[in-house]
Amino acid sequence: MVEETSTWLFLLLSISLVAIFLLSSARQRRGSNKKALLPPGPPPLLFFAKFLLLRRSIFDLGPLLRDLHARHGPVISIRLFGTLLVFVADRRLAHRVLVQGGSTFADRPPLPELGRLFTSDARDVNSSPYGPYWRLVRRNLAAEALSPARVALFAPARRRARDMLVRDLHELGGDGSLAVELRPSLRRAMFELLLYMSVGARLGPEVLDEVELLEMWMLRSFTSFPVFSFFPALTKRLFRKRWAAHVAVRRRVDEIYIPLINARRAVAGHDEPRCYADSLLQLRVAEEGDRTLTDGELEWLPAAEGEVVDMTEELDFTTVIKHPLRARIVPRARRVIISPARN
Repeated sequence: MVEETSTWLFLLLSISLVAIFLLSSARQRRGSNKKALLPPGPPPLLFFAKFLLLRRSIFDLGPLLRDLHARHGPVISIRLFGTLLVFVADRRLAHRVLVQGGSTFADRPPLPELGRLFTSDARDVNSSPYGPYWRLVRRNLAAEALSPARVALFAPARRRARDMLVRDLHELGGDGSLAVELRPSLRRAMFELLLYMSVGARLGPEVLDEVELLEMWMLRSFTSFPVFSFFPALTKRLFRKRWAAHVAVRRRVDEIYIPLINARRAVAGHDEPRCYADSLLQLRVAEEGDRTLTDGELEWLPAAEGEVVDMTEELDFTTVIKHPLRARIVPRARRVIISPARN
């Protein structure tokens, strides 16, 4: 009851403050003779009110944006809290913006308060703004983590993850008559593999369970209703227990990852194959006094990449099942997976 009352109080305060902000910004625009040519769009207050009433996630704006595109055209603009948001629904226009004008639109919008908490103030490879630091870590990621030659060095780790996945599926399936949910086993196998490729460590089942829960907590916080994106000084007080829970999660992640990073510092790259953390430890940010990366910048989210791999694998399985040639493909794939002599 207290949380529900606080939510409605937050909504009323937000709408009131937005109305005051829009009135003041409208007066400022009237006093200016210059007017930028912007794509059409809804009034900011109307969009913000619908967003709050629907309690949409920032990743679940599809229905609302489709309605706006149907009314205003393939390109719409929305101004909220002094930030101009432009949404493009036409693929040709999107290609012109993202490919032909890539350098102009390469930067990312600033993260909200909660996003900055979980990304070391927007200093990780996924969220850092466009610039020298971003180019440095992206080049390192492409050369040290995504390069086929580097991935090939982890073939034993991939085989271990494959064997673990097959064993778990056999145990869950029993004699073969039981339906097995693929996602939990696939996510665990990929999570353990990505963690080993990142920090060169194998954790016990209990620690893996905790780390996976912590990472999934952070991922869900990004995709849930962005309470702390609006007036963070106010919302962190109204929802102080929720904010304290997020801070506790971040602190616990540091407690788990920082010892693993320090262990890689002690090895100093002598362990083979080199993990992704080893390459990050050798980086120097020349534009910032040739400094090394901080512990916060060295942390990453293996669960995020694991979710992407999970979805890709599920699509592959779906394609194999629906394909007319599955009768020949599936037995051949099964022989490759089960036989340790392959790969």
